[in-house]
Amino acid sequence: MNADLVLVRTQVIEKLLAGPDGARYTDALNPDNSDFEEIDELTDNILIIDGVVVNDIISTPGHPYRPFFMLPSAPLVSGDFIPATTGAVGDVQISIAGVFDYATLAKSRDEVLAMRRNAALYGGTSRYFYIEDGVIHITGDTAKVWTPQYTKTALCQSPEAYTDILVYGAVQFSHKYDMESEFFKKFYALFTTCRQMIKGGVEIIPAQEILEASMRKAA
Repeated sequence: MNADLVLVRTQVIEKLLAGPDGARYTDALNPDNSDFEEIDELTDNILIIDGVVVNDIISTPGHPYRPFFMLPSAPLVSGDFIPATTGAVGDVQISIAGVFDYATLAKSRDEVLAMRRNAALYGGTSRYFYIEDGVIHITGDTAKVWTPQYTKTALCQSPEAYTDILVYGAVQFSHKYDMESEFFKKFYALFTTCRQMIKGGVEIIPAQEILEASMRKAA
């Protein structure tokens, strides 16, 4: 399940109001005062941070949430370019006589080409592939390449377990012109720490109090 945009936004507003400069945000829903964060601006901040988090996930091979963003390409023939992607490609499936199955990574492009030219010497038609400079070379008929895909929408796509990360990021992103405030520096540090944990493949983020304690200890 994905993080809930309304819940994240509510928590962001609560933290802004509880901060030392909370009075600046009491009119957060007032569109007539540009000195305050409007609801649409907060929403935009959250969705920008959501994109940062998702890209951290899909750029980390082996991340437990990465499979949720993996999609197969259209069938490709040998010599085709694979779809543009952020992060490493995933599984490759190759079809022989219309049947797709998982393929094995070859040692080189030349090995694949040799297999294609002399299939009998390699035990008949097989499923091998090699990707070089964005081009896939395969034995068999066609291939499907699983790649991480993300397109920004009007909803959060980060996993629900990362709700707090979106809150930290959106709060620090809502500083307006006051980034030197210790309040916003704290949320920047929380968000940065959580991003490092994402890249380390952490599935569940500790509570804010535990994070702050570990950060103080590491300082």
